[in-house]
Amino acid sequence: MTLNPNTDPQEQLKRVNKGTITEDDLIYAITLGYQSSIEKVIIKYQYLGVSYKKVVTTG
Repeated sequence: MTLNPNTDPQEQLKRVNKGTITEDDLIYAITLGYQSSIEKVIIKYQYLGVSYKKVVTTG
């Protein structure tokens, strides 16, 4: 999946709080569900050709 440019969540939140967000603004979100609690999510992505890995833990 390729994300569009200028979709920084912090900038979007600022626009939401100012009331300047529009229907054309894209907001990406991930919802995860599983039968038992999720303790760790590993997100792998590329930015400017460099690979990154982000580990998100709960608790």
